[in-house]
This record gives sequence, C-alpha cells and structure tokens, in this order.
Amino acid sequence: MIAAIRTRRQDVLSRPESPLKFTAIINEAVLLRPVGRRPVMRDQLGHIVDVVESRPNVRVQVVPFSVGAHSGMDGSFVLIQFPEKLSLKPMVYLEGLVDAWVKRGERDVERYADAVSDLQALAPGPRESLHMIKEAIKEH
Repeated sequence: MIAAIRTRRQDVLSRPESPLKFTAIINEAVLLRPVGRRPVMRDQLGHIVDVVESRPNVRVQVVPFSVGAHSGMDGSFVLIQFPEKLSLKPMVYLEGLVDAWVKRGERDVERYADAVSDLQALAPGPRESLHMIKEAIKEH
C-alpha cells in the first residue's frame, strides 16, 4: 500500500500538465550512512541527482552536520500545501515505525511550516546541496 502511494506521488511530479512542486530537505546522514551495498547507495543518490537535474519542479537541500541541532531532528515529516484555488488547508503527514498520522490543526501545521523555513535557511541552496550529493556518490 505504502509503495503504491509513493509511486503515485512520483507520477504527479512528472505529469505533463501542472506537475506538483516538491522540495525535500534531507539530513547529511542520508548521504553518508550506508544502507545496502555501495552500488545501491550510488544508484539511489544518482537517482536523486537525475530527478533534480531533469525536473525544475523538484529541489533538494541537504542540512549539513555542521549546523548542529535543528528542528528536523525529531523525525521526518511531510508538509503538504495546496494551490489556493483548491481552498484546502495545509496538513502534515507523519510516518512512524508502525503508524502514520495526519495533523491538520492550525498550530501543528504552523509549527511544521516554521520548521521547514528554519531548515531551508540552515541548509545550503539547491545547487550546493546537489554538489554535496554528487560528492557523496564518489564516497560510495
């Protein structure tokens, strides 16, 4: 079920008309912590590079270790915002080991939106972040 949802999410990034905008802010540990064998890591990181370089609606920023503690350290989350014309309020999607939650409360969403802003300010821009990913590929 989760795999199908993630595949569908990828499809809407490449649809010809009005592809969704997607920004990922990832921790540098994602680049360096081996998950699987080296070729798998190279392929996964290479896929990120390919997607970012081929789709102007997709960007990635990497939060380097050097920033120290930050608001994203409590775990991953997805802030979902909709175009104004849809009149839908933003929400936050959280996924744990055994459960997933959706937060729609205004205060909750605002706290996560603030965290996204903070993380974007801490992380190098997309170009430098892409360079970090390419360097990590060489390490694997």
